[in-house]
Amino acid sequence: MRGRLALGLFLLAGAGSLATTLCCKGTPPRNDGPPAERVPIGAAMEKIQEDFDRVMLAADDRKPADALEPARRMERLYGAVEPEKPEHRASADFAARLREAARLSGEAAGAAAAGDLGALRTARDSLDRACAQCHIQYREEKK
Repeated sequence: MRGRLALGLFLLAGAGSLATTLCCKGTPPRNDGPPAERVPIGAAMEKIQEDFDRVMLAADDRKPADALEPARRMERLYGAVEPEKPEHRASADFAARLREAARLSGEAAGAAAAGDLGALRTARDSLDRACAQCHIQYREEKK
């Protein structure tokens, strides 16, 4: 009886460990807390563009693992952006667009960590569209 109980507990513990491993393997750490420091938007966007180019290349080269660190950096940088213009600092829409870009960067990091090329490309394309829309609204000069 004792042997069966011990074996049952051993198997139960192993199943829990296996479930945790299967569920959580490759999940990148989230950066849900406040950023340690704010980064001026110009410097942040320059670094984000470099990392986005790396994510694009990784997706195009079918090497999703190569996109993991750049996508994580983008997620952190989007959370740390300090807008230059007072009207951007006060804009709820601008802040929401930054949060969305951080979220999409996190999705790209998750896809890269999981080795899911399709999900990486979907996140990359969504982020590309979100960036283009934000740039149209806030970066390009209005006539």
